[in-house]
Amino acid sequence: MNPTLALVELGYTEALEAAVNGDPGSMPSPAAFHTDYAKALAALRFNYSHVIATTIPDPTDTAYFSPLASFAQLLGKPAGDLASRYGIQEGDLLSPQAFFAMGADSPALPAGSVTSAVTAADIRNRVRALNAEIAAAAKDADAIVYDMNGFFTRIRTSGLVAGNLRLTADYLGGVYTLSGSFPGMTAHAQIANEILALLNQTYNSKFQLVDLSKVAPNDPAVRVRPFLPQVVTK
Repeated sequence: MNPTLALVELGYTEALEAAVNGDPGSMPSPAAFHTDYAKALAALRFNYSHVIATTIPDPTDTAYFSPLASFAQLLGKPAGDLASRYGIQEGDLLSPQAFFAMGADSPALPAGSVTSAVTAADIRNRVRALNAEIAAAAKDADAIVYDMNGFFTRIRTSGLVAGNLRLTADYLGGVYTLSGSFPGMTAHAQIANEILALLNQTYNSKFQLVDLSKVAPNDPAVRVRPFLPQVVTK
């Protein structure tokens, strides 16, 4: 199709499936990933396409993998009581299925709804290794790199401001859809803004950015928040 601009976003599905299934070893090896990724970039560059390669987000930064404290706040229950009742260890991450079970006062959490701290750390390390290969392949192909991994990490740490609202990466915090693993409309708009800003900086272009305050009111991920909107004050 001979595109003039191509955005390559590969690897998140594999990382997410490995994390959800608690099987870090199912992720591709860095060497094999590099070979396939480099082929894709080379083919695009051969057709004289400008290429943006995005790093792989860490699934454990998403709302699908929530700390116990986040769910305890949502449920209005002491975190210590929940930890004792369900055998949750420090550093464990919980899926939405665990949240629903706790909310229903189930006697046990569903199988696979808790990711241990060890497994989460393994996933993070493997994602980091694959992102190193993306950076290397992009450099060889003279492609631009957008750090989507860094975006997910920033959102987990600091949230996202949209007009007078501050959205968070917690489950039902406004950033992620009900699945917990994919950003909603407002977060996608911010990703678009960052890529547009990267294009403006790289090519001295003047693409207009999206106004997040106009996106958030129509975003289902924002509407499902259980608490009153957190107003950003200056």
